[in-house]
Amino acid sequence: MRSYPRKGQMVKGYRYDGAITFEPQYGWLASGIFPGDCIAECSASGSVDNAVEYWKNKLDFVAALAPHRPHVESFLKEYGAWDDLADATIETLADRVLWLACCDIAEQGEWSGLVH
Repeated sequence: MRSYPRKGQMVKGYRYDGAITFEPQYGWLASGIFPGDCIAECSASGSVDNAVEYWKNKLDFVAALAPHRPHVESFLKEYGAWDDLADATIETLADRVLWLACCDIAEQGEWSGLVH
């Protein structure tokens, strides 16, 4: 599986090198790359808890999401699968977002960030 996004895939000025970050006003993906191995392992069939935990730490995904908690909660709320969003730790929320992001990338070829 290829990494996402590939050079030239995003808008001009997108920073491919560096940490995953999000645009502050709306939560769009602003920089960084999800490695192909991350996408494949976190979107595989069956339980992917260990893979998500590993990649969450490797990508420092909690730090990327923490400043955007309102966007994170809104993003996850649209799935209707969790009723603990206000009380869950940012680590738990990061697990869910990373899993969903990798599944979207694997299935649809893209993920815009904390937006629908």
